[in-house]
Amino acid sequence: MNKVLAFIMVLLSLAACTNGSTNGQATSQDSVAVAYTFEDDSPTSEARRALDPIVKQYPNYRDNEIAQDELRKPLEEYFSSCVGKPFHFIDNLYVDYEEIDQVNGDIATVWFKSMNFSNYGGDLWDCAFRLKVEMTKEEAGKLSSGIYLINGTLKEWDKNGRFVGTGFHVSSTIWLGTFVISDATVAKL
Repeated sequence: MNKVLAFIMVLLSLAACTNGSTNGQATSQDSVAVAYTFEDDSPTSEARRALDPIVKQYPNYRDNEIAQDELRKPLEEYFSSCVGKPFHFIDNLYVDYEEIDQVNGDIATVWFKSMNFSNYGGDLWDCAFRLKVEMTKEEAGKLSSGIYLINGTLKEWDKNGRFVGTGFHVSSTIWLGTFVISDATVAKL
């Protein structure tokens, strides 16, 4: 039942993505909320394995500024330790294609975003991030609006908001900032 509910939520989110867009194409002004729930046997469990033990230490982070400040520290340690390695945290997390930012020779920079994903229906944590993915111009030329799965190496973690103006911060939602991904494998759902 939970899997069916999660699937319906994704479909409703996809329908909302094209509502108000030009000719059904997503624009950079569209607000996308891809919400789904993790289950114990879910392939998205890597994000749960990373975040659950950290966030469980601060169950009151949503409305307590001291807990929010304390939660930042172990999250920052975790994501900093991922730089330069295969970034399994994003394995099997749905992200929405946003736009091709720039093309430099044969390399293109493409933006994806995941907004408001959570575990267990959001009773422990809600989280959001953006991906800045480096890929070949040829691969980028095949992209279109929609939901994707991306795997790759975490080249850089922009926790200071250099790219999108919003860096890593903790409030009622944990905003992880921007992950720069290289050696990416991109698959449309």
